[in-house]
Amino acid sequence: MAARGNVYAINGLIVTTPDEEVWTPHVMGDALTGRQKRSPYRILEWRKQVADRCLLDWFSYDNTTLVSLTATPPGTLDQHETYTDAICQAVNFRKRLSVGNEIVARFLVCVG
Repeated sequence: MAARGNVYAINGLIVTTPDEEVWTPHVMGDALTGRQKRSPYRILEWRKQVADRCLLDWFSYDNTTLVSLTATPPGTLDQHETYTDAICQAVNFRKRLSVGNEIVARFLVCVG
């Protein structure tokens, strides 16, 4: 059950709030009908614009299996939910010319 308000936490510890959250289906391939085979997992990306190559607390969880991940559920606003089946696949720094730098954390989360 989703609770009201936005909270972002990894393993029960509050972390830096992302500027943007993007949920996408985890596609396993195509079925014979031409439709996508989707897993119960979803890909979640947290994105944060930064002025310099700062070390956000997200980097501590790069390439780890998480005890819990608290984020905004897909398709909702002003709510949060804690997921207990999640992996932080990667945390990357992207240098983007003329628009600022960005840190992107990519998670694999079971939502179903």
